[in-house]
Formats: sequence, structure tokens, C-alpha cells
Amino acid sequence: MPAGDYEIVVEEELLQDMNFLGYRKSATYLIVDGKGRTEMREISGNDLEAALRRDRAAGDDRQNCKVAITPQEDLK
Repeated sequence: MPAGDYEIVVEEELLQDMNFLGYRKSATYLIVDGKGRTEMREISGNDLEAALRRDRAAGDDRQNCKVAITPQEDLK
């Protein structure tokens, strides 16, 4: 999957007991926008965590990079 911003949808199931209410994650989906269509792909928690770790590491590399991007100066 190419790098980019993706929407994550987490489906949760209500757990109801006499003493407490809680939720359990039942599914996690990645929303992928394509050419003229949108797909909802199921992703495991482990795969999502791995992708987030890679994204954070890439962000750290960019912050430690010695190259800086500056806006182009107006030519007069």
C-alpha cells in the first residue's frame, strides 16, 4: 500500500454485564480511496501497529534530515 493518509474505522461490540459496561474491538478497517471508488479493507491490529511504527520511523528520519525545503523566492 502506498504511503499516505488513511482513515481508520474501528468496529466495537458492547459487552454488558450486571456490574459493568465495556466494549471489545471486533474489527478494524482501513479506508482506501481509489480512482472513482472507495474500499474498506479489514486490517489486523498487529498489521496496523506495524504500519504506524514504520510511519513514525519515517517521520523521525525526515526530522533528522539535514536537507531543508524552503519556499521559492519571488523572482523580480
